[in-house]
Amino acid sequence: MRFSGWRVPKEGLTGNKGWQAHWRDATPKSEYDVVIIGGGNVGRNTTIVRANYFLPGNSEFYSHSLKLWEGLSRI
Repeated sequence: MRFSGWRVPKEGLTGNKGWQAHWRDATPKSEYDVVIIGGGNVGRNTTIVRANYFLPGNSEFYSHSLKLWEGLSRI
């Protein structure tokens, strides 16, 4: 499928029903040799978290995320 300046707004206005999947099957494997967590520019990401921490609903979201992260090693 080709992308064009015409195709993107056309699909957006028609409910994006004409797109084909452009990614591989993301079904998780049963095991991996290596898992990299935080391999990007994490300093920039933590700044965003701190900046948005006090917006409504975000505090609960971050607290829940931290609890999930803390239990990740038990999975």
